[in-house]
Amino acid sequence: MLFIAAVFLILRLPFSVVLAGLIPAVVILRDGLTAPKKSSLAMWVFLATGLVCSSFAWVTSGARVPLVNNATLMMVMIALAAAITLTPATVRTLRWTMNGVLAGLWICLLSAVAEVITGVKILPLIYPDANTAAAISGNRFVVASFFPNYNDFSVAMALLGIILSAQLLLGGHASPVARIGRISGLGLVCFFILVIGSRGALLSLVLGCGLVGITAMRLQNRRLITVPKMLVGALAAIGAGVFLMTTPFVLNSSTLLRGEIISRSISMLTQDAGRLVHGWASMGIFRNQAAAMYGGSLMDPHNLLLELATMYGLPTLLAFLAVWVVIAYRGFWKLHGWREVSALIISLIMPVVGVVPSSSLRYYWVYLFMALTFAAFQLESRRRAIELAVH
Repeated sequence: MLFIAAVFLILRLPFSVVLAGLIPAVVILRDGLTAPKKSSLAMWVFLATGLVCSSFAWVTSGARVPLVNNATLMMVMIALAAAITLTPATVRTLRWTMNGVLAGLWICLLSAVAEVITGVKILPLIYPDANTAAAISGNRFVVASFFPNYNDFSVAMALLGIILSAQLLLGGHASPVARIGRISGLGLVCFFILVIGSRGALLSLVLGCGLVGITAMRLQNRRLITVPKMLVGALAAIGAGVFLMTTPFVLNSSTLLRGEIISRSISMLTQDAGRLVHGWASMGIFRNQAAAMYGGSLMDPHNLLLELATMYGLPTLLAFLAVWVVIAYRGFWKLHGWREVSALIISLIMPVVGVVPSSSLRYYWVYLFMALTFAAFQLESRRRAIELAVH
């Protein structure tokens, strides 16, 4: 059942959020709940903080708050996380949820191929008023699948590329047909990202696949990737990043606009101590206030960390950063299977992924991959406990 919820969330199909709440509820009623594990404590602190802050924003908001708001969405994500991490059959839930994610991403890729072949674009049919509809209709190879923006589609393809690379390197023995399919899928992913020209998606793909490769080498031979080598690599990556930030590849009008959005959003947060603590009750209310202050200027966050601060407040942002530290510290060298490593690495690079879409939280990737990562932690802790008991 979680397979269906994952597919609907990835494709953003109608009633996907409703199903993301109802299906976990059915799973919980059917299988029951176990107590939260110590290994997933950071995730539950983040989710609880987000729920408390968004509920307070809902109650104290002077504007009319829609039923689908940050608090109710957080309730749905908590139910989804509980179904993945707190039910007894964690192995099964992790496997089927990750399979649903992969199936949804493959559907996106194949539908994009169909768009190129037939020339019939999906975006103008679903989102006729989207500001990217003209660009997509005017170029046969620029596609968006079920997404409202071709950049958001590029991000989804980057996630698929990371999962496919993990399958190729960590998936064990696979049939030649399966390997050819995965390699072909990875090639198509690279093609679409390069044609569309999303720099953030390209960076996410390169970074994610690189981390998958490092993990695979580390699992084969721990001496091959040592801590000093990792430190040198990290310093080199930071240096390359600093250099890249000074080039025209990064410094353009889009970058300057994002800088203005950050500056204006921080100004809105600091003008009201309450907003700094609990954020705005919904994206619509935030946009209305931003429009009143800055006219018709674009104010969509285009930054996951900024979006967490504006939608859920500073405490939730800090809790998310704590989760990120836990994931980086605990999981990078300890997980083995392609599902576990994929979820971990995608969660790890989510702040990078989150600079591409105008809004990252509306896709629920953050919560989905976070829950899958902590489910993998729980399974790894269980495996190590069994090994210690045997020895």
